[in-house]
Amino acid sequence: MSSFLHSSAWERFQQALGVETVRSGGQLYVKRQAPGVRYWLTSRCSLNGQLPDFLRGYWFARFEPIDQESLRVLQNWAKTGGYRLAPTISVQPRQSIIVDIKKKYEEVLQSMKQKQRYNIRLAAKNGVHVEIHSQELAAQLPRFWSLLTQTADRQQFRTHNQRYYLSMVKQLEKEKMAHFLFATKDGTDLATMLLLTYGKTATYLHGASGNHHRELMAPHLMHAEAIRFAQSLGCTAYDLWGTDLEYKEENKSWEPKTGHSSAGTSRFKLGFGGEVINYPGAFDLIFNPFCYTLYQGVRHLHSKKRSFQ
Repeated sequence: MSSFLHSSAWERFQQALGVETVRSGGQLYVKRQAPGVRYWLTSRCSLNGQLPDFLRGYWFARFEPIDQESLRVLQNWAKTGGYRLAPTISVQPRQSIIVDIKKKYEEVLQSMKQKQRYNIRLAAKNGVHVEIHSQELAAQLPRFWSLLTQTADRQQFRTHNQRYYLSMVKQLEKEKMAHFLFATKDGTDLATMLLLTYGKTATYLHGASGNHHRELMAPHLMHAEAIRFAQSLGCTAYDLWGTDLEYKEENKSWEPKTGHSSAGTSRFKLGFGGEVINYPGAFDLIFNPFCYTLYQGVRHLHSKKRSFQ
């Protein structure tokens, strides 16, 4: 299953941001910059064949394999080339929930938790309506941005700037990959999402909700309608894109990590059912051990400096 992160539209989006890109082995590599160094990154990558030659001219390259098979290919590259492979911080979420939406819509609803179905019905009963926009997305961006900044302030996280989202929707709209959804009532926006569709997968990439009328359960209905819309486009999987769950052996179930800042969001996503997917993580393939050690030292100093600010 190829990720939207390797689509031609995503590559054009990166280039519009001024990011250098290279394609090799069917995978998209983007050049990233860190203190004192530039390196190549490929995320959700399906690896095969030989290590791309162009990578060897850098201190290291960062990989986020999509599955264990791709991780084994990466490990083989390290072994045969005599390179060290070091775990590092992931750029993309290390875990997600993917809902099977090949079944009929009503069957998908029945596979959700009972409380989730109740809240979906409650939102509809309360008069919440869901709008879907797949064209002229730039005109809808201010609505999305307003709810996103409210959520960021409430939950205390940083967002990309508005130009980032504008560039994204402009490029992805050309391939009919990007869609804005808004859950509204009486002309007031209550919740929103940026939904990406690529191949047979619909991905809930970014979402937000307002500070008022949260009792109306607008996000629940919005996701239900996103699934219905994705099915109409021929999608068979709905990727909720990022959870922080741990498996509780005593309960034989997945639960949000205790005390984690995203516990509420992860619990919400669990309600839609689906399969919890754990990705292998991120790894640096190191071509120049001495320079990589210098990079690690500089990164550590920058991290300490930020912690004192």
